[in-house]
Amino acid sequence: MTFTTYAAGYGFGLDLILRLVLSLVSGSIVGYERMLRHKSAGIRTHAMVAFGSAIFAIVSKYGFLDIIVLDSANVDVSRVAANIVTGVCFLGAGMIFVKGKSISGLTTAAGIWTVSAIGMVWGCGMYSLGIVSTVIIAIIQYVLQKPLIKLEGASLTDYTCVLDSWERLDEFRNELCKLDPNTRFGEITKRSDGTLLVKFVLRPDKFKDADIYSFISKFEYIMSISD
Repeated sequence: MTFTTYAAGYGFGLDLILRLVLSLVSGSIVGYERMLRHKSAGIRTHAMVAFGSAIFAIVSKYGFLDIIVLDSANVDVSRVAANIVTGVCFLGAGMIFVKGKSISGLTTAAGIWTVSAIGMVWGCGMYSLGIVSTVIIAIIQYVLQKPLIKLEGASLTDYTCVLDSWERLDEFRNELCKLDPNTRFGEITKRSDGTLLVKFVLRPDKFKDADIYSFISKFEYIMSISD
């Protein structure tokens, strides 16, 4: 038996494995951006959601062929795929948090929902749509994040704070949200010396720089602030 004959005999199985691998790649690409922003769902969560959705899509499309073809059974195999959407909605809802007038987690929840759809696309073998969908979502998350913030208002000011440790991040976020529920957090970077670089956006029409600096100076774990 030549390698070509062997590969042809197992071609369908290899194609299914390729779909699963591509679903992992797509989920990881979306999850990496969430991880960079230190969100609740990162690479592993997005990759597993895409991977699981691809598996369910494959099972929905091919798992019941023996019953349908051999036994001529009248079954609706699309129910498996349809219930992926329901399950992911519950998962996404658990990532949305409401604090007063501030709502966080919407983008992460939407990302989970979207990578689930992309996983289904890969599972169904729609390669072109899978590639295009992944590229579009990557552009939205990686490229359009800052321009979209700026479009919401011309009077936005970026600030950069240095925190003395990672453990202070949640406390800092909560305090800023008390000051302004519409605070937008940008890139968060852990530096080699253990300190944390946090970027956030406020509206100067609501707060003057002096007010911001006075507020920030109350917290001993904040090493510096700049705009």
